[in-house]
Amino acid sequence: MKSKVMSILAVAALALPVSGLLVVASHAMAQQGDSPAKRDRGKDRAQEKGRSGNVRVGSMAPDFSLKNADGETVTLSELKGNVVMIDFWATWCGPCIAAMPAVQKMHEEYESKGVKIYGINTWERGDAVKFKKDKGYTYGLLLEGDEVAKQYGVTGIPAFFIMDHEGRVIYTGQGFNERAIRQALDRGVDRLEKSGKAPKTEDGDKPKDEKGKDGDKPKDEKGKDGDKPKDGEKPKDKPKDAPKEAPKDKPKP
Repeated sequence: MKSKVMSILAVAALALPVSGLLVVASHAMAQQGDSPAKRDRGKDRAQEKGRSGNVRVGSMAPDFSLKNADGETVTLSELKGNVVMIDFWATWCGPCIAAMPAVQKMHEEYESKGVKIYGINTWERGDAVKFKKDKGYTYGLLLEGDEVAKQYGVTGIPAFFIMDHEGRVIYTGQGFNERAIRQALDRGVDRLEKSGKAPKTEDGDKPKDEKGKDGDKPKDEKGKDGDKPKDGEKPKDKPKDAPKEAPKDKPKP
């Protein structure tokens, strides 16, 4: 009896390491079984949830109204007819500050193409107006955007949203991806141009044959120099002033 118990214990001792190896191997195989595409889809779902929140590409952007630095109210729905990009940011946010020079450059490049860019100041602890002014950034600034950030499902900043000229969302992104943002802006501008509602540039407003200051003058019009005689031509005598009549003596009384 005692020998049988000892045999059972010996078999069990040998089985435990093998079973452990099988568990480890099965776990490793399960990890390897997840294809890169499947893992990437999982990452995309997680990033999408944090990135876009309640606002999805293809949906109509929620309307909002915020004050700018001058105290004027800016309403998203009133900007229809333009491509609109909004950037949720704060002065204490390092990635936000790092993105701002590129955002300023986009503003300068795309403004004439019908693109409006606004930085929506969110979760602020400093002076956004002074910060932006000191840095020399000239794209739009909207203040006290905490509720709008909640409305758009923003969970981290910077967060970017781009709407086409009809107010439909064409891009959402948490973090700054300049290449993707530029591609979305180009798509928005292309749609705007195809709609026939793109704003005209200053040069586009002028007819091609419009004359400038010099063009308004006819070629044969004589200016001040036109009164001068041509080479070899004797100048015409200017009429002499008529002699003044000597004053007559007043008759003596």
